[in-house]
Amino acid sequence: VNLDYIDTVIVANRRNWHAYGDALAGIPGLRLMPYDEAERNNWQYVILEVGPECRATRDEIVAELHRHNVLARKYFW
Repeated sequence: VNLDYIDTVIVANRRNWHAYGDALAGIPGLRLMPYDEAERNNWQYVILEVGPECRATRDEIVAELHRHNVLARKYFW
């Protein structure tokens, strides 16, 4: 990314993170890892915690995201 546009990219990343949060709100067992709004960051990663209350497993969610060409990784095994 050209550094001339980094602020635009950060705004888009932040907007996307909040859109995911809104879309996932109320789904049992799913939680986005929060960013500290007081800190400066690039909002690049959307980290989703999948708890035991979720009807789908982490692996099922990642497989479905891949099926839709969404880059998703399992960070913790």
